Amino acid sequence: MHHDNSIRAVIAGWFDSLAKGDMTWRDRHVSRDSGLRIAGADTDAWISGEPAYAFMRDVAEAVGGQVKIDAGAIEAFSQGDIGWGMARPAIGPPDGRAVKLRWSAVFRREDGVWRLVQLHVSLAVADAEAYGDSVTFPVTAA
Repeated sequence: MHHDNSIRAVIAGWFDSLAKGDMTWRDRHVSRDSGLRIAGADTDAWISGEPAYAFMRDVAEAVGGQVKIDAGAIEAFSQGDIGWGMARPAIGPPDGRAVKLRWSAVFRREDGVWRLVQLHVSLAVADAEAYGDSVTFPVTAA
C-alpha cells in the first residue's frame, strides 16, 4: 500500500468538476459496472449500478456553478489495481456558508483509468451532537 498522487488528482478533479457542473469527470472516472455503489448523506441515497451512474450526473448538474467547494485535505492510496481515498470537503453557496462533509471512495483501474466503484458521503457531526451525553466514542486526531 502506498500514497498515490494519481488517485489524489482524480479525487481533486471530482470536486472541481462538481463545482463546475462538468460531466466529463463522471464519464471518464465512474465505473459502469453493476457493482457501482453510492451511499450519500441523505438517508435515501443508497444507490447501485446504472442509477448510481446517473446520480453522479444529476448531482453535478444540480449543484454545478451554484456552490463553492473546498476539497480540504485529500488522502489517496493504492495497491495494484485498487485505490481508495478520503477527503473532508466543505460545500456551500458562494456567500461563505458551508456544510462540512466526510467523503470516501474506492477506485478500480479499468483499461488503465482509475474509475470510482464505491462512494460514501456523510455529514460531519460531532458525537455529542448526534448522541448527546449518552454515548461517547474515543477519538484520536491524526
